[in-house]
Amino acid sequence: MAAEWLTSAILIAVLTTGFGHFETVRPWTFLWIFALPTLGAVFHVIWCRRHGINPLTAETRDRYEQLRRR
Repeated sequence: MAAEWLTSAILIAVLTTGFGHFETVRPWTFLWIFALPTLGAVFHVIWCRRHGINPLTAETRDRYEQLRRR
C-alpha cells in the first residue's frame, strides 16, 4: 500500500510541474480535454464502419468476434 501512495505522490509532483503551464493558457487546456477524446471517438466510429460493425452496439456480433480473434 505504501508503494501506491509513493507512486501517486511522485506522479502528482511530476505531472503538476510538467503541465502547469497549461493553466495560464486555458484554451489549450480545453483543447486537450475535449479534442483528444473526440479524435479517439471519430477514429473508433470510422474503424467500426469500415469493418461492418455498429460502433455503439458491436452488431453484427459474429463479425466483431471474428475481428477480436485475429
